[in-house]
Amino acid sequence: MHDDNSFPQGIASANGRFYVVDDSDDKVYAYSDSGQWVPAADFHLHDDNGSPEGIAWANGRFYVVDDGDDKVYAYLDSGQYAAAADLSLHEDNASPGGIAYAYLKATLQAIADAHPATDNDQLLRWAYTPT
Repeated sequence: MHDDNSFPQGIASANGRFYVVDDSDDKVYAYSDSGQWVPAADFHLHDDNGSPEGIAWANGRFYVVDDGDDKVYAYLDSGQYAAAADLSLHEDNASPGGIAYAYLKATLQAIADAHPATDNDQLLRWAYTPT
């Protein structure tokens, strides 16, 4: 890994590359499938995304979970911040320690399908059941 990628917090695979989110400089580092650093594909996180704890790739976007404000920040495949796709985590899901694609995909689909707000407990990570 690149020397500046000193505090990695998660890895995602997308577009034929690996992306590693780093907490020391709030940046996502890109690597080829052979492990070579691809600086042109790196991107910096939004200023509020200052405590990244994991990264996932789903539906053409990167999602970076933040432990500082219990939120999931969305980024386009170019690394551009996509605020409209951000997710605030349920208060019982404080201090997240990572993010996984299958759970994220199912949760995003449930929200898109107008999941009833009265049943939000079903969207919590520990309630997720793979189909």
